[in-house]
Amino acid sequence: MVLSKVKKGVNVKILSFDKGLKHKTIMTGLGILPGDAIQVIAPSFLGSPLTLRLTDGETVALRLSEASLINVEELN
Repeated sequence: MVLSKVKKGVNVKILSFDKGLKHKTIMTGLGILPGDAIQVIAPSFLGSPLTLRLTDGETVALRLSEASLINVEELN
């Protein structure tokens, strides 16, 4: 599953970045790393950007085009 398809309030674990993601260093700089658990807080009114809560409690926003290149699995 890709991050852009995750529903509001769902917790996921980041598995990997797709090869098409050009800004991997930006993702790691934001604290979005493979193995981390994050929560989807909400999409914006028009669906982009996607607001996320990271493991340390920080909130970040990603474009849907970037989120569609991040592979995740849902946590129970």
